[in-house]
Amino acid sequence: MKMFGIKKGFSLLELILALGIGSAIALIKFQDMKVEQEDLVAKTAGEQIKQLGEAVNGYISMRYDKLSTLTSSSNQSSDPGPRTCNSTGCEIDYHTLVNEGLLPASYNGNNIYKSPYKIILKREGTAPNYVINGLITTSSAWIEGGHIRYDLLGKAMQVAGVDSGMTKDATSVAGFQSQWKEQNTAFNNITRDGLLAFRVGYNSSLYAIYLRRDGTLPMTGNLNMGGNS
Repeated sequence: MKMFGIKKGFSLLELILALGIGSAIALIKFQDMKVEQEDLVAKTAGEQIKQLGEAVNGYISMRYDKLSTLTSSSNQSSDPGPRTCNSTGCEIDYHTLVNEGLLPASYNGNNIYKSPYKIILKREGTAPNYVINGLITTSSAWIEGGHIRYDLLGKAMQVAGVDSGMTKDATSVAGFQSQWKEQNTAFNNITRDGLLAFRVGYNSSLYAIYLRRDGTLPMTGNLNMGGNS
Protein backbone atom coordinates (compact mmCIF):
# COMPACT_ATOMS: atom_id res chain seq x y z
CA MET A 1 0.00 0.00 0.00
CA LYS A 2 1.40 3.35 -1.07
CA MET A 3 1.71 5.93 1.73
CA PHE A 4 1.76 9.66 1.15
CA GLY A 5 3.74 11.73 3.68
CA ILE A 6 2.55 15.07 4.99
CA LYS A 7 4.38 17.97 3.42
CA LYS A 8 6.41 19.89 5.96
CA GLY A 9 7.73 23.47 5.81
CA PHE A 10 6.83 26.28 3.41
CA SER A 11 7.33 26.70 -0.28
CA LEU A 12 9.49 29.56 -1.57
CA LEU A 13 6.37 31.39 -2.75
CA GLU A 14 4.76 31.10 0.67
CA LEU A 15 7.91 32.44 2.33
CA ILE A 16 8.05 35.38 -0.07
CA LEU A 17 4.38 36.20 0.58
CA ALA A 18 4.84 35.97 4.34
CA LEU A 19 7.89 38.21 4.26
CA GLY A 20 6.11 40.70 2.02
CA ILE A 21 3.08 40.91 4.31
CA GLY A 22 5.33 41.27 7.35
CA SER A 23 7.30 44.06 5.70
CA ALA A 24 4.11 45.88 4.70
CA ILE A 25 2.76 45.70 8.26
CA ALA A 26 6.08 46.93 9.65
CA LEU A 27 6.10 49.83 7.16
CA ILE A 28 2.56 50.85 8.10
CA LYS A 29 3.43 50.75 11.79
CA PHE A 30 6.57 52.80 11.15
CA GLN A 31 4.58 55.40 9.21
CA ASP A 32 1.98 55.58 11.99
CA MET A 33 4.74 56.07 14.56
CA LYS A 34 6.30 58.79 12.41
CA VAL A 35 2.99 60.65 12.13
CA GLU A 36 2.45 60.38 15.89
CA GLN A 37 5.95 61.71 16.53
CA GLU A 38 5.43 64.63 14.13
CA ASP A 39 2.10 65.45 15.76
CA LEU A 40 3.81 65.52 19.16
CA VAL A 41 6.55 67.84 17.85
CA ALA A 42 3.95 70.19 16.32
CA LYS A 43 1.93 70.19 19.55
CA THR A 44 5.04 71.05 21.55
CA ALA A 45 6.02 73.84 19.12
CA GLY A 46 2.55 75.35 19.51
CA GLU A 47 2.66 75.14 23.29
CA GLN A 48 6.12 76.68 23.38
CA ILE A 49 5.31 79.75 21.31
CA LYS A 50 2.07 80.28 23.25
CA GLN A 51 4.04 80.12 26.52
CA LEU A 52 6.44 82.71 25.14
CA GLY A 53 3.55 84.89 23.99
CA GLU A 54 1.99 84.81 27.45
CA ALA A 55 5.32 85.82 28.97
CA VAL A 56 5.70 88.73 26.51
CA ASN A 57 2.17 89.95 27.26
CA GLY A 58 3.05 89.92 30.94
CA TYR A 59 6.20 91.88 30.14
CA ILE A 60 4.26 94.50 28.17
CA SER A 61 1.99 95.02 31.15
CA MET A 62 4.91 95.14 33.57
CA ARG A 63 7.08 97.52 31.51
CA TYR A 64 4.44 99.55 29.68
CA ASP A 65 5.88 102.81 31.01
CA LYS A 66 9.31 102.01 29.53
CA LEU A 67 7.96 100.61 26.27
CA SER A 68 5.63 103.57 25.72
CA THR A 69 8.59 105.96 26.08
CA LEU A 70 10.85 103.69 23.97
CA THR A 71 13.44 103.48 26.73
CA SER A 72 16.27 100.99 26.29
CA SER A 73 17.61 99.00 29.22
CA SER A 74 20.55 96.76 29.98
CA ASN A 75 21.58 95.27 33.30
CA GLN A 76 19.75 97.74 35.53
CA SER A 77 18.64 96.38 38.88
CA SER A 78 15.14 97.85 38.67
CA ASP A 79 14.72 97.19 34.94
CA PRO A 80 17.13 94.40 33.94
CA GLY A 81 16.41 94.14 30.23
CA PRO A 82 17.99 93.63 27.79
CA ARG A 83 15.70 95.89 25.77
CA THR A 84 16.87 97.79 22.69
CA CYS A 85 14.60 100.58 21.45
CA ASN A 86 14.55 102.91 18.46
CA SER A 87 12.13 105.60 17.30
CA THR A 88 9.23 103.19 16.71
CA GLY A 89 9.62 100.21 19.00
CA CYS A 90 11.77 97.85 21.02
CA GLU A 91 13.32 94.43 20.72
CA ILE A 92 13.66 92.01 23.61
CA ASP A 93 14.73 88.38 23.84
CA TYR A 94 14.18 85.42 26.10
CA HIS A 95 16.88 86.62 28.51
CA THR A 96 14.69 89.66 29.18
CA LEU A 97 11.78 87.47 30.18
CA VAL A 98 13.95 85.19 32.31
CA ASN A 99 15.44 88.22 34.08
CA GLU A 100 11.93 89.46 34.89
CA GLY A 101 10.88 86.07 36.27
CA LEU A 102 8.36 85.55 33.46
CA LEU A 103 10.14 82.44 32.19
CA PRO A 104 12.03 79.83 34.24
CA ALA A 105 15.80 80.16 34.59
CA SER A 106 16.18 76.84 32.73
CA TYR A 107 14.57 78.27 29.58
CA ASN A 108 17.11 78.03 26.73
CA GLY A 109 15.47 80.17 24.04
CA ASN A 110 15.11 77.48 21.37
CA ASN A 111 11.98 75.60 20.41
CA ILE A 112 11.62 71.87 19.85
CA TYR A 113 12.94 72.06 16.28
CA LYS A 114 15.91 74.09 17.49
CA SER A 115 14.86 77.52 16.26
CA PRO A 116 15.43 80.62 18.40
CA TYR A 117 12.85 83.40 18.47
CA LYS A 118 12.84 87.09 17.58
CA ILE A 119 10.55 89.41 19.58
CA ILE A 120 9.64 92.87 18.23
CA LEU A 121 7.39 95.30 20.12
CA LYS A 122 5.93 98.41 18.45
CA ARG A 123 4.51 101.59 19.95
CA GLU A 124 1.34 102.71 18.21
CA GLY A 125 -1.31 105.38 18.72
CA THR A 126 -0.88 108.82 20.25
CA ALA A 127 0.14 110.16 23.66
CA PRO A 128 -0.95 109.67 26.33
CA ASN A 129 -2.77 106.56 25.16
CA TYR A 130 -0.03 104.69 23.36
CA VAL A 131 -0.59 100.99 22.82
CA ILE A 132 2.06 98.31 22.44
CA ASN A 133 1.67 95.62 19.82
CA GLY A 134 4.20 92.96 19.02
CA LEU A 135 5.13 89.94 16.99
CA ILE A 136 7.14 86.88 17.93
CA THR A 137 8.58 84.78 15.13
CA THR A 138 10.88 81.82 14.96
CA SER A 139 14.22 82.81 13.45
CA SER A 140 14.40 79.65 11.34
CA ALA A 141 11.86 78.10 9.00
CA TRP A 142 10.51 74.63 9.75
CA ILE A 143 12.25 72.64 7.04
CA GLU A 144 12.63 68.88 6.76
CA GLY A 145 14.03 67.04 3.77
CA GLY A 146 14.45 70.31 1.92
CA HIS A 147 10.74 71.16 2.21
CA ILE A 148 8.90 73.61 4.45
CA ARG A 149 6.52 71.72 6.73
CA TYR A 150 3.44 73.88 6.38
CA ASP A 151 1.38 70.92 7.61
CA LEU A 152 3.20 70.87 10.93
CA LEU A 153 3.12 74.66 11.20
CA GLY A 154 -0.65 74.44 10.82
CA LYS A 155 -0.90 71.81 13.54
CA ALA A 156 1.25 73.94 15.84
CA MET A 157 -1.09 76.89 15.22
CA GLN A 158 -4.11 74.80 16.18
CA VAL A 159 -2.50 74.25 19.58
CA ALA A 160 -1.24 77.83 20.01
CA GLY A 161 -4.61 79.36 19.18
CA VAL A 162 -5.99 82.50 17.56
CA ASP A 163 -2.90 84.65 18.13
CA SER A 164 -0.64 82.27 16.21
CA GLY A 165 0.32 82.53 12.56
CA MET A 166 2.82 81.52 9.91
CA THR A 167 4.66 83.05 6.98
CA LYS A 168 4.18 81.74 3.45
CA ASP A 169 6.41 84.41 1.92
CA ALA A 170 8.96 86.98 3.06
CA THR A 171 6.50 89.87 3.35
CA SER A 172 3.66 88.91 5.70
CA VAL A 173 2.32 86.71 8.49
CA ALA A 174 -1.08 85.10 8.05
CA GLY A 175 -2.87 84.68 11.36
CA PHE A 176 -4.87 81.69 12.54
CA GLN A 177 -7.75 81.02 10.12
CA SER A 178 -6.83 84.30 8.37
CA GLN A 179 -8.19 86.30 11.32
CA TRP A 180 -5.26 88.74 11.31
CA LYS A 181 -2.25 89.75 9.24
CA GLU A 182 1.02 91.59 9.77
CA GLN A 183 3.47 92.97 7.20
CA ASN A 184 7.26 93.10 7.20
CA THR A 185 7.01 96.88 6.83
CA ALA A 186 5.85 96.89 10.46
CA PHE A 187 7.85 93.97 11.83
CA ASN A 188 11.34 93.24 10.57
CA ASN A 189 11.31 89.71 11.99
CA ILE A 190 9.14 88.66 9.03
CA THR A 191 12.05 87.53 6.89
CA ARG A 192 11.06 84.44 4.91
CA ASP A 193 8.50 81.69 4.39
CA GLY A 194 8.02 78.86 6.87
CA LEU A 195 8.22 80.82 10.13
CA LEU A 196 5.92 80.18 13.08
CA ALA A 197 4.59 83.42 14.59
CA PHE A 198 2.57 84.72 17.53
CA ARG A 199 0.86 88.08 17.95
CA VAL A 200 1.18 89.87 21.31
CA GLY A 201 0.10 93.16 22.82
CA TYR A 202 -3.01 95.30 22.62
CA ASN A 203 -4.46 93.65 19.51
CA SER A 204 -3.94 90.08 20.71
CA SER A 205 -6.72 88.01 22.24
CA LEU A 206 -4.63 87.06 25.29
CA TYR A 207 -3.70 90.61 26.26
CA ALA A 208 -6.93 91.49 28.10
CA ILE A 209 -5.96 89.28 31.04
CA TYR A 210 -2.89 91.46 31.64
CA LEU A 211 -4.81 94.75 31.94
CA ARG A 212 -3.23 96.74 34.72
CA ARG A 213 -5.48 97.83 37.53
CA ASP A 214 -3.72 101.15 38.11
CA GLY A 215 -5.13 102.62 34.90
CA THR A 216 -1.79 103.16 33.17
CA LEU A 217 -2.80 101.02 30.19
CA PRO A 218 -5.58 101.83 27.75
CA MET A 219 -8.54 99.52 28.38
CA THR A 220 -10.03 97.28 25.76
CA GLY A 221 -13.80 97.45 25.53
CA ASN A 222 -16.26 98.93 28.00
CA LEU A 223 -16.59 98.04 31.65
CA ASN A 224 -20.15 98.14 32.92
CA MET A 225 -20.18 99.61 36.42
CA GLY A 226 -23.68 100.22 37.70
CA GLY A 227 -24.94 101.29 34.31
CA ASN A 228 -21.93 103.51 33.60
CA SER A 229 -19.30 102.44 31.07
